Amino acid sequence: MILKHKLKKKSIEVRICRASRFTEANLAMAEGGHLRVSTKREPAGVMIEIRDDGAGIPAEAQPHIFDPFFTTKQVGEGTGLGLDTSARVVRKHHGHIRFESVPGDTCFQVRLPLTRIDDRGDNAAAAAAPNEHQ
Repeated sequence: MILKHKLKKKSIEVRICRASRFTEANLAMAEGGHLRVSTKREPAGVMIEIRDDGAGIPAEAQPHIFDPFFTTKQVGEGTGLGLDTSARVVRKHHGHIRFESVPGDTCFQVRLPLTRIDDRGDNAAAAAAPNEHQ
């Protein structure tokens, strides 16, 4: 609801399948884009997928997108904290976040466990893949 006016202004179509919330995905999208948010139950947890058909994340930026204060936006348009904050929240809940991006198809996947993992990190996952943060 909060971002509805911004989405409408850019003519962005949002399709949400069994998901209740997303934040700033529309800010990186061009006018007329499509954003799809879906959820899926997996054996050990839940997967939330956010996919858009925008320009994609440039290859040279991909290794840095989860770094604090890294942004591809113009000065004054972003702080570079959105994906860093997202990764921190996911890690706090013992999940992981990953993405794949090519022009016309960018997909972020967040996986969260359904079982509680204690603060010592028992049941910690294996090392992250190149485009994955735990």
